[in-house]
Amino acid sequence: MTRTGRYKVRWVPDSVYLNIIRQIRRQYNNAFFNIFSDGTNDQLLTFVADDTAIRCKENVLRTFHHMVCADILMPGQSMFSVLAGYLCDGIKIGRPWSPHWFNFPKTNGFIEVNAEGDFLSKGKQSDE
Repeated sequence: MTRTGRYKVRWVPDSVYLNIIRQIRRQYNNAFFNIFSDGTNDQLLTFVADDTAIRCKENVLRTFHHMVCADILMPGQSMFSVLAGYLCDGIKIGRPWSPHWFNFPKTNGFIEVNAEGDFLSKGKQSDE
């Protein structure tokens, strides 16, 4: 997805995702992040960290499987991500203003964020 052109409406600034990641790190000190993208590693340098794997242009079925099995899913602005969110039993982080999220079920595992990525609600806690 490009930051300009016909997909501009779907673009979410890196700062939003980074803010969400910071909040998850605070709540779960052993969290590990897998970032799946059709972009390039150079486009995702902002996200490079010891607790993060950048996965660019991986097999679509493997990517979808990882998303569905995620403990915490932070989907992008695509129906591919939203479908994974419907199937994922983990916590989902969503942006209520996004056109893809208007019919998303607000279960106890759903965390809404504002335009800056600040948590507006809390998802379910681990059963452990």
